[in-house]
Amino acid sequence: DAPLYVRCCLETIGREWNRIDKWRFEKFLTLIRRVVRNALQWTLPKEKSEDADRVAAMMGAFTATVLKVEPAHLMQTPLGLKLHVVDVFLEE
Repeated sequence: DAPLYVRCCLETIGREWNRIDKWRFEKFLTLIRRVVRNALQWTLPKEKSEDADRVAAMMGAFTATVLKVEPAHLMQTPLGLKLHVVDVFLEE
């Protein structure tokens, strides 16, 4: 299930975000870019009837992780990860 994969991937990267060393950071940014790009491509309908279902499922995965609205003092997802995902959304 693609939305579950995206959600787990973003949760894992968010959990490990502060432990990524400087030599691997660019690779993780590229990984996030590819995950978001493929997630957006997955939402394109193959049949007319599944259009809204796919978009809703994928947006649920993103809003449960990196697009979740959190107060600054209780933020669980790192701000850098949130900003990178938003940047990728705008480019893709």
